[in-house]
Amino acid sequence: MESLQACEDMKLFSPVKIGKQVLKNRIVMAPMVTYHLDHKQSNKDKIMQYYQERLENPIGMLVSQSIFVPKLGVAMEKFEDTYHWFVEALNENCKKHGTKCVIQLSYDSPSYYEDGFVDVTNYSQEELLELKNKYIDCIKLLLTWDVDGIELHGAHGYFMNMMNAIETNKRKDQFGLGKMSYTFLKEIIESVRPFLGDKMLTYRLGLSNDEVENIKMSQFLQEMKIDSIHYSYGIPKPKHIELNAFAEYFDVVKMSIRTSEHIKVPTIFSNEIRTLNRAENLLKHTKAELIAFGRPFLADANFINHALTDLNYKPCISCKKCRWFYEPDNCVQKK
Repeated sequence: MESLQACEDMKLFSPVKIGKQVLKNRIVMAPMVTYHLDHKQSNKDKIMQYYQERLENPIGMLVSQSIFVPKLGVAMEKFEDTYHWFVEALNENCKKHGTKCVIQLSYDSPSYYEDGFVDVTNYSQEELLELKNKYIDCIKLLLTWDVDGIELHGAHGYFMNMMNAIETNKRKDQFGLGKMSYTFLKEIIESVRPFLGDKMLTYRLGLSNDEVENIKMSQFLQEMKIDSIHYSYGIPKPKHIELNAFAEYFDVVKMSIRTSEHIKVPTIFSNEIRTLNRAENLLKHTKAELIAFGRPFLADANFINHALTDLNYKPCISCKKCRWFYEPDNCVQKK
């Protein structure tokens, strides 16, 4: 009982307002690789079981695995055929548990860190205009499906990350980064803003090793009135970050701490935070407003419920190569 009372007194379990939405607590279930989504609903039972089990935990916000804007030359009908069933079912389950449902939107192309990635400098202006309009159309459609929010995936070396990273976007046209203009993203946000109503628009920002660049990008998102910034790693990944008071945390977290000092937008910290105690420490002593857990939920579907009686409970053993990326049913810690 003392452990449960201690949890009730933690900032982690206090409500927080993001945009016009109030979350029941500051726990975010991070978007993680699970089972492939397709229009045939091939993995429907596995996918929905995965989410339903984890929604039994007290979670303030669930960010879904990525769904993808249609590829170049592919009609918008493919998007609805592939994802409507998933978004509708997930949203319904989230509402039953009082958890905010946020859908992560991305473009399905190899990451900068994978073989075969497409250099964003090589896209034609016409191709980028098509992709920009598809992002806008997908967001508008998602809003009609009554989700609580949408997260644009701009991290982990994927397309939107490459478009907004000075290391990868060398374009000289309006979609380049001259004067850090972020035109591609800016025009998407401006186009969907009138349709958002009380829905959240969040951005998963890939932090680089350049603190000045990270601050500029965060301040740009603040100017665009984004509802929250979800920090993760970008291009190149943060490394060798000195922050003695938080030495036990990964470099992404330490860069998140430094960057968030320069903005007022609510921020979500993630990346190997691992335990409720470590999360609470960040909430109390940094500008983090929410904490995202990923791999702990993969290893233990009841991670938070089990951690309520042991704030240092750590179900994930941090395998060098997480099995969820290639054989999710065989996680060595899966409970």
